[in-house]
Formats: sequence, structure tokens, C-alpha cells
Amino acid sequence: MRGDEIRARLQYNQGGTVHDIYGPSRLEKRRAQADLEAIRAAGVNKSTRAECIEAMQAEARSILTNIALHVVACIINVFASLCFVLAPIRDSLCAFTVQAHRLQHHAAFEAVVAIAAGKQELHEKHLHDDPDPDSDEDEPRIKQDQQDEGHKTNSCSEESEAEESGDDPFPYFDVSTKEACARLASGSYPGAPAAGRPTAAPSPPTNDVEASAKLAKFRPICETVDALRALLEARADPNIVVGAGQLSPLRNVICFGHKKDVAAMRQLLLAHGARESEDDKKRWITRWNCDINEEAWLKRFHSDDREG
Repeated sequence: MRGDEIRARLQYNQGGTVHDIYGPSRLEKRRAQADLEAIRAAGVNKSTRAECIEAMQAEARSILTNIALHVVACIINVFASLCFVLAPIRDSLCAFTVQAHRLQHHAAFEAVVAIAAGKQELHEKHLHDDPDPDSDEDEPRIKQDQQDEGHKTNSCSEESEAEESGDDPFPYFDVSTKEACARLASGSYPGAPAAGRPTAAPSPPTNDVEASAKLAKFRPICETVDALRALLEARADPNIVVGAGQLSPLRNVICFGHKKDVAAMRQLLLAHGARESEDDKKRWITRWNCDINEEAWLKRFHSDDREG
């Protein structure tokens, strides 16, 4: 025993010099005593003194090696336990890193799409505001003066034309029969706007950025399912959102899609990878129920419950 260290110690004299054989350090005295007895027992039944000393030294080294191996095994077990405990954390960190990289890439793509959408909007604005850039600058002023002079006459004529054509801002819809309700729901009632749509098809997108920019400005109330399919087949991002507070393409379709196209448009977006949140699912159920009961609600709203 030396200080706080407890270990087996065996001394022998060889050539007038005292030599020591040490066992491993122990925390308990009984273990050190067991090491000393094991070292002494290794030298028993040896024919010569040199063989006895060599056997005791070998036994001391063997005890040290076994303890070292035991310590390594304990460290390995602890490390394995930590790996087992930390595996979910490691997997979560890896998934978080992948998600962070995906979001970063998507944010960069959204920035590129926002720039492309801004260029398209600016180009369309210039086409509508200045169809003839070489025209005289004083001509708009002359036209404005002429419009101011004939404003009263035009207003009166427009009012008379509206009265003659029966363009009532609050028209009465006939819902007295089932056939009338069906015509109202289909948009074929008298005085309904023309059902035809522009025949001039827009130019197809040339790349995914242009397709995503057009999808971000997609208007489902006046667009067709084929137009949406063309954008998605041109690799438009079905989850593109340009600008804070804007709606995703799926939410845009659910909220503003035409009654006869909304289900097909929603299914088309989901088939191309659109993410549907729980709020989107609730809104779709509300929209679907509204479309189913719209005819009955209109009939009840326009019915006259007064007696006589």
C-alpha cells in the first residue's frame, strides 16, 4: 500500500539487488491480497529459482493485461449504450439538416421565381399602359379633354342602354322549379355572361422557373384544368409561394376554383406533389359541402314565405 494506492507487491533479491513485482492498483485491499496470492501461486512447483521469478512476473503481467481488457470492454459497452441512446438524436439531427438544406434550396428557388413573376407583371403592365410608345405625348391630353366634355352625355346614354338591356345590378333569379335551379347553377340563365373563353392560348412556359412563376399567378376562377396541367407538366413547383401572406396553389384552388373544376384541379395538384396541411383538408371539406348544398341554399334564399 502506497498512499491511496492499494496493490500487490512481492520483493526478491537477485545479485545483491532488491527487485519488486507489482500487481495492478486496486480500490479494495482484499483484491490486492488476491493478486498477491495469485502471483505467489504461479511460482510454486518450479524447479529453479529463476523459473519461479519468471513465472511470478508473467502472472503479474497477465493480471494487468486482464484488467486493461476489462476496462476497454467497459468503455466499449458505455460507448455502445451512448450510441444506442444518441441514435434517435443523431437521426433527428440528420433529418433536420436535410430539411434545412431543402428549405434553403426552396427559398432560393422561390426568390428566382419571384423575380421572374415580377418581370412578367412589369412586361404585361407596359403592354397595357403603353400600346404605342411612338405616339404623340399631347394626344392623351386632347383625348382627356374630349372625354370630360362628353362625360354627361355618355353617362346618360349608358344609363338608358342599361335600362333597355335590363342590366339590373340586383337581378331576380327564377328558382321556382328544379329546372330553373339547374340552369342557374350551370350559368345558362337569361342574361348570363358569355361562357366562351379567349381562344388565344398563352405561350407555354420554357422552363421550371417560368412555369412556377405562372403557377404563382394562376387564377383558378377563370383558368381551365388543362392550363393547370400544362404548368405542372412543365415542372412547375406545386408548393410555390411568392411573397409573404400569399396562398399556396392548393389553397388558391380550394378557395377560388370554379365549382366544376375545383375537384379536378385539387386532385391534379396533389398528384404532382402538393403538400396538403390539416387546415387545407378542413377548408376542402367546407368547400365541398358548400358546393353540394348551394342549389338548396339559393332556392331557400329566393323563396317567398309570406302568406297570401
